[in-house]
Amino acid sequence: MPISVAHARKMTGYDVRRVQNEHFTWHFQAVDGLGEVIAEGGAQDEKQALGILIGAVYKIHCEIVRRQQQYRCSKCGVIKSLECHHRVYRSHGGTHEIENLEATCNDCHRKIHKGVIHNGPDPVREHVI
Repeated sequence: MPISVAHARKMTGYDVRRVQNEHFTWHFQAVDGLGEVIAEGGAQDEKQALGILIGAVYKIHCEIVRRQQQYRCSKCGVIKSLECHHRVYRSHGGTHEIENLEATCNDCHRKIHKGVIHNGPDPVREHVI
């Protein structure tokens, strides 16, 4: 799907608004339901600005997920460098919304994509953590 405001809304789960900015021709904000600005992205090109915004929301959401999981892998519980895994793959319409992300260690992330371990929340691990 080409990058557009509609795509950015779908990927982030937020209202995406174009705002005036003296530095960029294109400047967007991701705004939550309470009117709070979650992230911003600006560039001289519309698609680049939206890509920056989507990336910023993804980084914020990944950190929230890591913190929620107490910096432990959602699969094996190890505390080490974590990656953000999309439970519903982006190629299958998955988004960067918090509910679609889980933090996994590199080993478990690779195993998920190889089909060796379950993709999605692990009810046993979620009760342990």
